[in-house]
Amino acid sequence: MNTYKLTFQLKQHTPMIHFQGDQHGATLRATELKPKLDRFIIEQEELTEVRNEKQVPKSGFESWFISKDHLALNYRVKINAGKVTSDEIKRDVDKLPTFFANMGDEYKKSLKYLSKAEHEITLEFYARNEKLRNAISKHISGFLWLHNFGSRQSKGFGSFLLQTDEFQSTHFDVTFELDTTRIRNAPWTNNNSISSENWSLELDLFGALDIFYKSLRSGINRKGRGGVSKFYIKPAIFYFSMLELNQQWDKKSIKEYYFPRDLNKQKIEHNNSDILAFSDDQPTKVLIKDLFGLSSKESWRSYSSEVKKSNSEIDRFTSPVLFKPFNLGNGKYKVGIKCTPIDSDFLGARFDIEMGNSSGLQLTLPDSFSWKDFWNFYFSRLPELSSRLGKNIPNQERTIEYQILSAIDRTINQVS
Repeated sequence: MNTYKLTFQLKQHTPMIHFQGDQHGATLRATELKPKLDRFIIEQEELTEVRNEKQVPKSGFESWFISKDHLALNYRVKINAGKVTSDEIKRDVDKLPTFFANMGDEYKKSLKYLSKAEHEITLEFYARNEKLRNAISKHISGFLWLHNFGSRQSKGFGSFLLQTDEFQSTHFDVTFELDTTRIRNAPWTNNNSISSENWSLELDLFGALDIFYKSLRSGINRKGRGGVSKFYIKPAIFYFSMLELNQQWDKKSIKEYYFPRDLNKQKIEHNNSDILAFSDDQPTKVLIKDLFGLSSKESWRSYSSEVKKSNSEIDRFTSPVLFKPFNLGNGKYKVGIKCTPIDSDFLGARFDIEMGNSSGLQLTLPDSFSWKDFWNFYFSRLPELSSRLGKNIPNQERTIEYQILSAIDRTINQVS
């Protein structure tokens, strides 16, 4: 039987984070690549159907699979990465941007490595079916544009693309540009979680992505000495909830229930919009920021407590927002954002919200949600950056957060 071979050269655009300690020096692995690529090709080519309540290969495509009971495509893949730069991410440190935030203690203590291939990576496929070989060739580029690899892949780690590919905005909902050489005096530059000498440009990239992501989902309240706010901004999802849905976002509802006295203090320090009153006789309180991914545990450091969210039927919901960085060289990047539609089983779900040892609050996700609606709102009705800043906080325009967000604002575009 003939064997049909395909060879591709890949470029690694951002480093990977590996889980296990024995992965020192490793990069992209076939054990992660193949199952993802299998699912992508099966979906794109519509290779399966349901018979007798079981997913099986469609008639005529049986030879594409290892067997009718094992829905893995019948090919082998070999990866040769050559020399790899790899550094240990030290334990019990929470300063690596986008990575350790809100991670559990046991997760933090496990050994992990940040790694990146120094040269192009060779990807070889061996298939016994010529049509399957052609399908791999057809879909490999599109697959790589919509997937990252390793840990924290939704936040831009582990971005690989074909060596010959140019940036293609049509794969994304939103795109923007970043010049990390313009980022100065960032708080993550000299942290001791990773060798900043080896990863200075990458730390600036992920630091910028972290700040932008927080400006969408949770907001930012960075404090200096004495607990005084240095930079404060409400997230885009807060304004979407208030102005588009006419509903009160979860963070205020949690404070209102567990810390009612705190709201008067916020009215003085920050934007009055956070104190917007909703009628108690209307179902106007919503769990909204978890549409970006379920955060079952959140550390509220200002309150020295932890928020827990639970639903008996939902253990996890991974982030549907993917950042795909494209390295242009010399510290410059183009970044695409792709948002996966929210699963209907997650929408409308009700969660118990606990604060420390206190309980009693329940909040429900919206019954419907469209990323297109969210981004349309972002570009048409979201208040300008300067008007979203907290009140009575001097010199916010000089902060790293403001510099990054204003730089992204200048290049961000919605893909039609």
